[in-house]
Amino acid sequence: MKKTLSVLLVAIMLFSVQVSALATDFDFGQLFSSIYNNSSSMMPKNITLPQEFSITYEYIEDGKIREVTMERDARDNYHYKDSEDEYLFVKDGRGYKIAVATLSGFVYKNNNKYDFNHIKKLTEKFWKCATPLDDDITMGTTTAEGNGKVCGRKTNKFKVELGMGYSFGGYSVSMSDATYYDFDAETDICLASSSSETVSVIGMSSGDNDNGFECTRFEIKNVTIPSVK
Repeated sequence: MKKTLSVLLVAIMLFSVQVSALATDFDFGQLFSSIYNNSSSMMPKNITLPQEFSITYEYIEDGKIREVTMERDARDNYHYKDSEDEYLFVKDGRGYKIAVATLSGFVYKNNNKYDFNHIKKLTEKFWKCATPLDDDITMGTTTAEGNGKVCGRKTNKFKVELGMGYSFGGYSVSMSDATYYDFDAETDICLASSSSETVSVIGMSSGDNDNGFECTRFEIKNVTIPSVK
């Protein structure tokens, strides 16, 4: 939805430039009131991480297919890997020691211990997929779309629609956006998301589809992760 909000602001600016030259009583209040905002509590926001898991997402970045993986073993150690970084987070008391991947294996970055909030900062690409509602403004009308299946897992499907339109003196601006989510029925982890949007400004229209991301691996038993050298 963040991209949608940016597009919306650009549309408003372009539209206001055109109509303000023709009328002095252009009402921004009426324009903004045409946006419907019904943020819903229907969609899950608090996930339950399995005791063990290995989850991989596939997404497109800069025109290339990318992957991000997060794993946890039975001893509460984590392994993370994306297109740029790879870490081990080794449980040590109440915190975690961080090991980084090298050509000769994993080595500890230092002797410090970190809490889980620090780990989440280093692994944000994973959490943006697993918990997309934590980092987004959910505007629009939410509807339940029944059940689906992603990566062999039963999902609860939702659609969030946002739309607005305004016309004045023969000029018009409109925008519509739909974002789709699949949440794992057992854990509430988001397994897939995609969106499409259409913007029309004074007769000129453009559309965009965002493939978002999709889970390609979801294992919750017998997870084995690398170890520190």
